[in-house]
Amino acid sequence: MEDRPTGRKSKSPRRGGVVDRLFRPIAIRVGLAWYLEVPGRRSGSVHRTALIPQTVDQRWYLLSTYGYSQWVQNLRSAGGGTLIRRTGADPFTAVEVDPDERDRVIARFRERAPIVVRREFDQLPDPADHPAFRIVPADSNGEVTGFPPNRNAPER
Repeated sequence: MEDRPTGRKSKSPRRGGVVDRLFRPIAIRVGLAWYLEVPGRRSGSVHRTALIPQTVDQRWYLLSTYGYSQWVQNLRSAGGGTLIRRTGADPFTAVEVDPDERDRVIARFRERAPIVVRREFDQLPDPADHPAFRIVPADSNGEVTGFPPNRNAPER
């Protein structure tokens, strides 16, 4: 992953707009967004962030719409976390994907994301500014399809 800067400062655009105040709470309530829980890389305390997992070729991904944000750095450090939905919590291992796979995830995200989310995403137009992680369920023995395990999650 030659385009993954290791010591890069976050390029996150300013947050707090319509997405944070209006869209995220609704998306969580209706089950479109899930919470990511991951331990802090310095403090070790658990941090919670609302994200919308993406599906591409029946695999689940987390994509950073805000660049090299804190959750990205924490997930890299921890190597995994827990996704919390209305129906339960699922531990997973995170695998940062190569640029080709990331580009497919970004393309799928652009197809499905509401315009208000795409506008914020487009503030960082370089795909290298949007790390993507493949979700590998903790109890899957490397199997990546069908996340979350034992749940009927629709292809969105």
